[in-house]
Order: sequence, then C-alpha cells, then structure tokens
Amino acid sequence: MSPTSYGFSAGPASNWSQGGSKPGIASLGQATRIGAISDGTSNTIAMSELRIGLNKGKWQTGPGVPRDPSYGVTGIPRVQWANNTAGRTWSNSPGHVALLQDAYNGCLAMYDAGSGWSGSYDEQGRFWAAGRTFWGPYHTTLIKPNAGPACDYDTSVTNIDIKEPSSYHTGGVQAVLCDGSVRFISESLDQATWIAAGSINGSEAIGDW
Repeated sequence: MSPTSYGFSAGPASNWSQGGSKPGIASLGQATRIGAISDGTSNTIAMSELRIGLNKGKWQTGPGVPRDPSYGVTGIPRVQWANNTAGRTWSNSPGHVALLQDAYNGCLAMYDAGSGWSGSYDEQGRFWAAGRTFWGPYHTTLIKPNAGPACDYDTSVTNIDIKEPSSYHTGGVQAVLCDGSVRFISESLDQATWIAAGSINGSEAIGDW
C-alpha cells in the first residue's frame, strides 16, 4: 500500500461516519452527487494536502520545536456539542467556533506536554488503501490548514475528531474544489470561513476567501 499526501474532505464533521447527514463530500459508506452540493462546487473543498507521517516514533516538544501536523494526539474528550452523531456536525456559528477552538486548545496542550501518544499516529497517509481515517483518506475542515496535530478521543486509527489539511508550503495548502479547480488556501483564513468552505449544504456565507 503506497502512501499519499492528499485526503478527501469530510467537511466540518468530527466523526468519520456521519451517514446521510454528512456535511462534507466524504463520509464512511456514503457517496456525494454534484447535485447535493447546494453551497456551490466552486465554494466547497473536495480534497487537500496532508503531510505524510514520518514513522519515526514519538514527536519532540520543547522551546523552538514546531508542532508537527503529521502526528496525532489521542485521549482527548470527544469533540461534539451534543451526545449523538448530529452533535459531531458543525456550523460556522460563533458558538460552534468557540467550542471547537476550546477542544483544539486542549489537544494542543496534551501535545506540548508530550502526552496522548499512540504508535499508530506517526503514520499519517502511509496506508491509503486501508481506508482508515488517520492512515489516509480523510481530513476535516474544523480549525484551519497547517494548524498542528490531529486529535482523537481514542487510539483507533479508524476514527478521528480533528484532522486538518497540512503541507510543507509556506503559509497554506493546495486544495481541490468540487468544480475541479485547484486553490491555495491560506493558513490564516478565518476559521468560520474555513468551516463554510468544507460544508456541502450548510448555506453559510463564505465571502472573500
């Protein structure tokens, strides 16, 4: 199985299996027709870059050591606003943005403390054909590109709560939109706009991005 440095967008979903309520184009066992992208194909993320994991063991922390987006942190509280699958589908409302940022800040604190390590989580993108979320085919649009490590509530590579696009480019990532065009997405993009760009049918206003 060859590694890959691209993943399909699950949109603003903190779960890999959203059923028919999926907010992005990719979800476990679900296809997406062009007609279902009511937000517009030129306004919706289809795929984006993901750094391939280095498979060298635990990340390094400390002064001057940047957070590596190819790693993942496990053992965080599940990222949800209600205790059901619907509570893992997110809008770009101020309340949802604040909840997501709080959850991610907790994940980053674990990373910086060196906790939350799992031996499977330095292998991002290395097993594309396995169809497992962290190993390959999915990313979320919840925080922003190049934000830092992925975050998961357990050690299973099948699920993921937050896994943002990442690259070695300065300032952002290359993404494919649902109309087939390629766009460079800035890592300084407003978080609410990024959530809207991942949604296929949320009717959010994207504005100038």
